[in-house]
Amino acid sequence: MTTCSHNELLNFPAVDVVDYAKRTYRQPHYTVVGGVQRVQSRISEGLVVRLRSTVTAVESTGTRCRITWTDSQGDIVSEEYDHVIMAVTPDVVSTIFQPLEKPLQSIPVVKGECIVHRDTSIVPDGGLLAAEAQKARKQPEIMYMFSDGTSTESVHQHPLSVLVTNFPIAPIESSKIIYRTQLTRVLRTTESRKVVNSIFSDGRSQQTRQEKEQIWRNGNGNVWLVGAWCWDGMVLLEGCVMSAMRVAACLDVDIPWSNDE
Repeated sequence: MTTCSHNELLNFPAVDVVDYAKRTYRQPHYTVVGGVQRVQSRISEGLVVRLRSTVTAVESTGTRCRITWTDSQGDIVSEEYDHVIMAVTPDVVSTIFQPLEKPLQSIPVVKGECIVHRDTSIVPDGGLLAAEAQKARKQPEIMYMFSDGTSTESVHQHPLSVLVTNFPIAPIESSKIIYRTQLTRVLRTTESRKVVNSIFSDGRSQQTRQEKEQIWRNGNGNVWLVGAWCWDGMVLLEGCVMSAMRVAACLDVDIPWSNDE
């Protein structure tokens, strides 16, 4: 809601919101102690990471896959692998993977800013409520939300008076900005939902044989897609987990939390 306009949110399929509410109602929510960087370091453990490299093409070549990228020195490099797993937004996939160039153009993507700053003038004085929160044994998670006629922004308050504002509406004093980065948000429409479901379906849909043959499906040519948008639901972390588990199961990779006790 705070990473797109109100009109864009109203274009989401209603079933997304209803299903998310049903699945999460009265369910526990967890946060990662130490931040997402701990998750990132854990899942990338043992992998070869190439920084400052830009992938320009992914191609299926028989039983193998070829990746072409520009490295940190500006040189063009190509290598072949058994499988390729792309964990990127659909606008990136459409530019580097030819079979999905046109289909993924129907999936809306917006870009906005995420700003870390110390401009406390943009948030109200919590008064008694804030004072009571500070007395709590457990550090509270404080978030503010502000709206105008077209959009809503969120401001997360972290320890040490650091604020994080997503898709800011009100201007933030430049001298108090610590860091700013661009955030890409994948949106949903009824049309894009059909495209996503056709890519990740099991092939038993009501489409004609000719239609099925024209649609690229996840895993064809040993190329796989994972990410928040790669399932039939709200574009959130749950989609990342479910789509990754789907690919892991297809590749016979052990999923520790799925094992029976």
